[in-house]
Amino acid sequence: MEFLIIKVKLMYSNKKTIFLNAQRLNIIKIIINFTEHKETIFFLKFKITVMKIMKSLFLACTCATLLIFANCGGGGGDDPQAEPSAAEKNALLLDKDWSLSSATNAGTTRDEWTGFTLKFGIDSDLAGGTYTASGIPAEDTDKLVWSTSGTFTASSDLTTLTRNDGIVMTLVVSETALNLSFTVPESGGRVDGFTGAWVFKMVP
Repeated sequence: MEFLIIKVKLMYSNKKTIFLNAQRLNIIKIIINFTEHKETIFFLKFKITVMKIMKSLFLACTCATLLIFANCGGGGGDDPQAEPSAAEKNALLLDKDWSLSSATNAGTTRDEWTGFTLKFGIDSDLAGGTYTASGIPAEDTDKLVWSTSGTFTASSDLTTLTRNDGIVMTLVVSETALNLSFTVPESGGRVDGFTGAWVFKMVP
């Protein structure tokens, strides 16, 4: 068992008084010696349990104080919120119903896409999602440029989407605009006029 040893120097040598006081203080052992000046020196052994409890209470109070200061920002106001990632920012910006502003193919304006709309659904892990589209011109019989719906995987910052048909789209999004750039590759049997580089500019 551990004990706390305290050395006390007294100016009197009444042993009976010392032992009575020791009992009241829950001292379990007293060692008494007399110096050449007849002063009493004795050692007190306390149960260390009391000190351990006090130490634990002090530690708990210290932790509680630190926690209060942390929550209060050390008295300097609330802590700023964590900065959202680029993917989180883009996911929030994409969560709109987008309508066509203009569509170009190889730099040429394509008026048949008037009325085109687009809606994205981003997965909770921001690693992909779905899209739905409407207003696709009848001339695009093979739905080369857009299907009425599909899925995609996303880059870590949600600026590049790879559709389930293999087409990779680069997007730039803000509160007021969405620009999508991608290329529909040439392939046998495809409808003329719907391959090549496309740029869709959308507004909410």
